[in-house]
Amino acid sequence: MVKKKDIIAIKADPNDEEDFDVSEESLEHGLADRRARLDMKYFHAVVHKDEDGAYGVHFPDLPGCFSAADDLDDVLPNAIEAMELWLEDEAEPDASGLEAIRERAAEDLAEGAFLIAVPRVANSRG
Repeated sequence: MVKKKDIIAIKADPNDEEDFDVSEESLEHGLADRRARLDMKYFHAVVHKDEDGAYGVHFPDLPGCFSAADDLDDVLPNAIEAMELWLEDEAEPDASGLEAIRERAAEDLAEGAFLIAVPRVANSRG
């Protein structure tokens, strides 16, 4: 439970004389949302940069799940989309830990690939 004494009020306009008030219900909702984000499930993906400059992505925990992007900024959104589409048709496996993924992708990493953590956005399906 959040206590009023734990709240630091921040005013958008320092000249505003009105107090900034946040209800405990609103604070509890915000904390619950933060806890949910911290509990979010991630799958690690291996990202390769091809000779032509494009990026290829595969998921060691999701056999046959691949993605690609021409821009580094598109790697994560495209990987999320590919993972969600893959999970529509397959049972969701447990995500391996980072060290296990590093071991499985050691050869790729030695060749210049890197890892990203891809959040499981639509994990509301039990």
